[in-house]
Amino acid sequence: MPNGPFSGERYKHHRHPASRLWFDAIGSGKWTRFAALAPTQNGKTYMCYVAPVLYHLFEIGETVVVGLPSLDMAKDKWKQDFLPVIEASRYRNLLPENGEGSRGGQVKSSITFGNGATLRFMTAGGDDKSRSAFTSRVVAITEVDGMDEASGTSREADKIEQIEGRTMAFGRMGKRVYLECTVSIEKGRIWQEFSNGTKSRIMRPCPHCGAYVCPERENLQGWEDAESEEQAAKLAYFACPKCSGRWGEAERSQAAERAVLVHRGQEVTKEGQIVGEAPQTQTLGFRWSAIDNPFATIADLGASEWMAKRSADKENAEKKQRQFIWALPHDPDVLDLNPLETSEVQARRCSTKQGIVPEGAIGVVVGVDTGKRALHWWAKAVQPAGGGSVIEYGIQPVDSAKLGTYRALKTSLGTLRKYLEQGWQTTRGTVMRPAQVWIDSGYFEHTDAVYEFCAEANAGLMPGKERYRPSKGYGEGQRLAGNYAAPNQKTRDVVYVGREFYVSRVRRNGKLLPGVLLVHINADHWKSELHQA
Repeated sequence: MPNGPFSGERYKHHRHPASRLWFDAIGSGKWTRFAALAPTQNGKTYMCYVAPVLYHLFEIGETVVVGLPSLDMAKDKWKQDFLPVIEASRYRNLLPENGEGSRGGQVKSSITFGNGATLRFMTAGGDDKSRSAFTSRVVAITEVDGMDEASGTSREADKIEQIEGRTMAFGRMGKRVYLECTVSIEKGRIWQEFSNGTKSRIMRPCPHCGAYVCPERENLQGWEDAESEEQAAKLAYFACPKCSGRWGEAERSQAAERAVLVHRGQEVTKEGQIVGEAPQTQTLGFRWSAIDNPFATIADLGASEWMAKRSADKENAEKKQRQFIWALPHDPDVLDLNPLETSEVQARRCSTKQGIVPEGAIGVVVGVDTGKRALHWWAKAVQPAGGGSVIEYGIQPVDSAKLGTYRALKTSLGTLRKYLEQGWQTTRGTVMRPAQVWIDSGYFEHTDAVYEFCAEANAGLMPGKERYRPSKGYGEGQRLAGNYAAPNQKTRDVVYVGREFYVSRVRRNGKLLPGVLLVHINADHWKSELHQA
């Protein structure tokens, strides 16, 4: 280690337990692309960028292409990140004696070391040809979200695709691509790579109940009602997502020692056995969060949350907490609803407690948009020709701060279900209950809660008769879901193909989820249809 509290000492995994999982995953040979995101000032650059690059340069002795937004950044990365580590290592004798990078010299495009390996810098600037005439098996790109757009004059793909194209000669399975960045927004490249890759999470056993869990921001509790920053620091603790048992620093450290890496679609038994198949992808999506940050105590995290909540610029403070502390994309939905806006929405609701189903309606359908602070829902009476009218809409609070996102969503959906099941009066005096309730499940933090709620709500109904269904929109602005691809016909899992939507069964770990039918929707089509109407 060239600097910091462990300057002059060898790098050790026990100081940062997440690093063991990260390097083990790289060494497993299961993936050829590695996308990493983590809190800032947390060793992310060292672990996910510098170490892999130097491994290939010196341990393997091969050329590495390094991608970054600008050449000025290349100079900084060389002097601040790479050079100090090399000088502190047994490879310092391989530093160039002349040319670029030698004796404090300038860095323009590449550095050649004593073993013949070359470190080649490629930036987001310049023309496409500057990125097309160099071949390497290994590519490492930092500040990924700053390079995720094609320039206005480029006729080729975005800069990341162009730089990664330098590995094509080595084939799909021969290349090695490392991507790292502080997460920005949900549509940002690093979050897309993480989500569309293995979307791995670090699970550890709760010292109280033994269940393997992954505590997130909503599980940091105790600080909310503090009267001062220092009191918030003293009161903060992590609550187990399963049993709500309190974790202090000792429990947090104990749990980290037995942490395992679990990929999308997999679960962990109490015995620590990982069950389920890993997703079929060549990209390891690796994320660690504040719970895994050994350089920030629980007290630090609690105080930081307390200060952010009282910041004059709440949106900026919230963005900082999500991106820099919790390694989550900025999502305006996490901000508390403005009380004035909420009251205005309530005032626009039907004048009666429940709307009246108009004459001739054949049924009532309900749509629910899930949020971390509230459910927004509407009920529509449908006419035989397909039109209809909204008879009621409202807001159901979601207390994620107290219960955590998963439990809070299930609780709020349960409360909303009781209300909806009362039905609406028709003009003939009868009661009409909802025939279908579709609930947005596209956001990864909401999916499991919505699936489980639907399974419970549909228990006892015949297959195909489920009324509560999770839905997922596809399109350009649909939280990384990608473009809509409709199946041509029904299959074992696709049970219905409609107009710009289809319904499918859901499988987890290869097993069918009973009572859950997922509605896949072409959001772009229906938005266009709405505007054209």
